[in-house]
Amino acid sequence: MIWQFTLVDSSNAEFAINEPIGWDEITWTARRNIAHHGIFFNINTGSLNYIDLAFDMLLAEYELNGADGTMQLKIEYQCTPQETFEEFFFGKFDFNTFKRTCAKECFIECQVIAVNCVDNFLSAIDTDISLDTTKDLQGNTISHILEQTMLLQGQDIVLNNKASVPEGGATCDNTICLDTTFSGYKDFFIPVYFPTTAINDFGEFNSNNSNCVVIRKDDGVSNILFPMSEADFDNYYNFMWLYKPEFIEGLNCIGDTELNIKIKGSITVHPEVLITCSTYLRIAIVNPLTSTPTYLHDVVIGTSDRIINGGDYNIVDFDYTWTDTIGQLSDGQYLHAYFQVQTQNIGGANDCKYLQLGVVMNEESYFSMANFSECQSSFNKSYNVNDVFEFIPTVISNGCFTVNANNSCLDYYSICNGLQIRNVVAPRPQVFLNFSDYFKNISKIFNLGWGFDANETELIIDDVRNFYSESVITDVGSVDKMEFQNATELNYSLINLGYSTWEAEEYSGLDEMNTARQYRRNVKGFNRPIDLLSNYIAAGYTIEITRRKGLDLTSNSDWRYDDSIFIINNSNTGSNVTAFRGVEGNPQNISSPGTRFNYIITPIRNLMRWFKSLAMSPDITNELLTFNSSNGNYIACGQMTSYCPIEISEICENQTITSADFLSQNDARPIWKPMYMTFECPLTMAQKILIQANPYSVIKANCNGTDYYGSIISCDYSPNQGTAKFKLLEKIIYD
Repeated sequence: MIWQFTLVDSSNAEFAINEPIGWDEITWTARRNIAHHGIFFNINTGSLNYIDLAFDMLLAEYELNGADGTMQLKIEYQCTPQETFEEFFFGKFDFNTFKRTCAKECFIECQVIAVNCVDNFLSAIDTDISLDTTKDLQGNTISHILEQTMLLQGQDIVLNNKASVPEGGATCDNTICLDTTFSGYKDFFIPVYFPTTAINDFGEFNSNNSNCVVIRKDDGVSNILFPMSEADFDNYYNFMWLYKPEFIEGLNCIGDTELNIKIKGSITVHPEVLITCSTYLRIAIVNPLTSTPTYLHDVVIGTSDRIINGGDYNIVDFDYTWTDTIGQLSDGQYLHAYFQVQTQNIGGANDCKYLQLGVVMNEESYFSMANFSECQSSFNKSYNVNDVFEFIPTVISNGCFTVNANNSCLDYYSICNGLQIRNVVAPRPQVFLNFSDYFKNISKIFNLGWGFDANETELIIDDVRNFYSESVITDVGSVDKMEFQNATELNYSLINLGYSTWEAEEYSGLDEMNTARQYRRNVKGFNRPIDLLSNYIAAGYTIEITRRKGLDLTSNSDWRYDDSIFIINNSNTGSNVTAFRGVEGNPQNISSPGTRFNYIITPIRNLMRWFKSLAMSPDITNELLTFNSSNGNYIACGQMTSYCPIEISEICENQTITSADFLSQNDARPIWKPMYMTFECPLTMAQKILIQANPYSVIKANCNGTDYYGSIISCDYSPNQGTAKFKLLEKIIYD
């Protein structure tokens, strides 16, 4: 091996120098980042001591410019004198590390930092950039990313209200004075009394039933007059309503409401004077100030005009179950539910007599409303997931390598933030992302890798399997000793996956599937979790609630998810896309399955995409991933057949996953065995060149008559000694 060392000054003039002291310790290394599976190369120049011309030039540069000095080092090699010199290393001196020693022979030490695209990229992967930018980090003009217009047809939301009666029942009663002019009708109104509001997803619901109220009305007629005065409403009818719609501007979300009521209990009437009594249950829709009631349910409880002697107790039992569907109420309308007790004195009285009224509500009683809320479509701006993967490196690398996001399945996904979903236009929403965080959150859904290939001239982002090829690139032959060690950091027992952000205000959230979930492997000897919780939002309910808070609804008000990143599955690609909706096969335990967003990326499917990185044995029939815990709807079932489906039939979010659940067994096969193989062997420069050009291929070695195959975890190559130390992850070869 013949070496050539050259200094390059600030004017790019080149000066051949003598070999620095320590040149024979130069090594080449390859290291895999186990988090994202990419392999990176480095030249370790060690502690070189520069003498003669190199000493003079480095000293002069430091004395002139100090720590800001500029000088570069080029190292070239040739294997035989007949060959041309090839570049081995090019880097710049870091004069912050300048050190001069004077002894019998004076020399200078100064660290050299590699100058290449990869290092520049790695130094900036945590830098946030705007997807609107048309400049790279060096200020050069670049092509802007393609902006998509996404059609969001909306996800139907079932909003629920429910009022109930606690265990043991509830009583609403009062004692009222019957005055001396008790000659006509006296009407008493008692709310259908539900003390507990169990759920309140929409409108104002059950707000006047937390306290029992008995209202007396002396108008001498059989019912309250309609329309009524505001005073009468405030004094009487205001206590009788169960539901009032809340009207806000924005998307038109007209939906029918299903009403379900069960009232079981009794009414007690106890007068001090002979009366007649009629008792009614009335459920009505009305704007009390402008219209007469529309009775949805109006029945007599017991016997009309029943005669009750003074001092007697008249107890009437009731047990009604009733269902109806109503359209959206208009502004000013209320839904009322009340008992009306109409009495008339037929025994005469010249002084105050008392009437005791009481309603007992049985604990089985409840009132529920289910609003099937469907909103009109909207459009928003978004970006294709693969386009973003290619755009960010272009911005931070000055385009000095090609970028290829090769996973075609990701072409059917877009990202955007909450401001874009809400169609805020002024100021224009900006999406800021850095490559490291973006990859991490997308990979937790799809199980990806990223790294450089083809002598670090190409950055690839793809399925993790493509970073562990089964193709053998070099056979290093027989080795004297090979050590095997368990790859502890690749063995997991608990899998936390899904989405960290999924709750939405204004609904219960129990029906949402894209939530946080935990699974466990069928292992007992260790306890090691893996975090696969994405911080991006895929929850259909959260998408829809955010969409409904459009700019025309909220003006410039903030929304809690304005700056959050959403990921949405599309049914087509290009500049105009449509958000895909629906569960394609055999949906179960899902509200409105035909309008669901992002069912293809529910946690169970994310888990299946990660199965090949979690399963450890080639005999995959032994692998079980068992449901442990979850938030939201973990009993949802269904099948997806479009956009790179992974399941062979319908699956449920809480089922145990085995290899039999996969459409393709290739998606279930483990990529590696969790076993490191370490050995030292001869390695030629030609083999090193092959490895650097194909870093994700397999290294083959033989020990004691057995062939072993491995993917590079690390390689330390000493070109002067012609040896390398390998650490390989044992590769499973299926083909």
